[in-house]
Amino acid sequence: MNKLISIDDLTIDQINDIVKIAKIYKDGKLIPTFNLNPVIGIMFFEPSTRTNYSFQTAIHKLGFKFIEYNHDNSSSKKGESLQDTISTFECYCDLIIIRHPDKNIFNDIVFSKPVINAGNGPEEHPTQALLDLFTILDSKDLSDNLKISFVGDIICSRTIHSLIKLLEKYNNHYTDTNYTYNFVGYTELLDKHLEKILNTKIYPDIRSHDLNNLIEFQPDIIYTTRIQKERRHFNQHTNIIIDNDFLDKMPEDTILMHPLPRNNEIHTSCDKNPRSVYYEQMKNGVYIRMAIIYKLLIMD
Repeated sequence: MNKLISIDDLTIDQINDIVKIAKIYKDGKLIPTFNLNPVIGIMFFEPSTRTNYSFQTAIHKLGFKFIEYNHDNSSSKKGESLQDTISTFECYCDLIIIRHPDKNIFNDIVFSKPVINAGNGPEEHPTQALLDLFTILDSKDLSDNLKISFVGDIICSRTIHSLIKLLEKYNNHYTDTNYTYNFVGYTELLDKHLEKILNTKIYPDIRSHDLNNLIEFQPDIIYTTRIQKERRHFNQHTNIIIDNDFLDKMPEDTILMHPLPRNNEIHTSCDKNPRSVYYEQMKNGVYIRMAIIYKLLIMD
């Protein structure tokens, strides 16, 4: 394992390794790094709070160093190509963590060092999917027949795309399981795109925009996302809002997830509901990213 660009890059064994290492870190234990002192390069071409700072925290906790790319002070302002900018940054780093709005960046750029995809446009966000999985495992068994609802912007949410890929690896791994998905969004956000990322049972209406669909479905997991306004050519104002009254209609062991940031799709009244785990997702991001860095630089 010398890169993490897509969930497709990972085997079940590698995913399980990352989860096991993250659990060790979450339990407050440290794993020897054999006196290595790598420098990690962080290159974010899009805004980020959780992903950026959780990676920084993960690097600090591992005892490593990092340098951070500043686009406003880079030679790209003088006409330097993105390839040259990245190749230059690689000269000073042992591993690159990159977020970029172009979904094709990993096809168009040649990397000479290990690279972690921290989000490429609407395409994927593999480290988020891994921390989502880590959070799910706190209360769910992946060998069960799970029911999962995705609510919000299905097409442009890279977190949904990566999580579905990850879940489907386990759905196919456990021969006796059959995960069932349903999607609550907007007609123009669902469309035929789902056929490209999912080839499994969908309940009951691929184009549902009614939250009452969840009351009938009774999901084990509700995964909500905001409308990706920065990736759209129209103004879409969400009126699909989960509040605490609605959440209390779900089974007691349902978990409500969100990769954050949120707009108004989850009301703050849900924050203290025991079903809500989105703050735990944030915390888990540090441990998963520690594990990914460890596996890329030391374990393999």
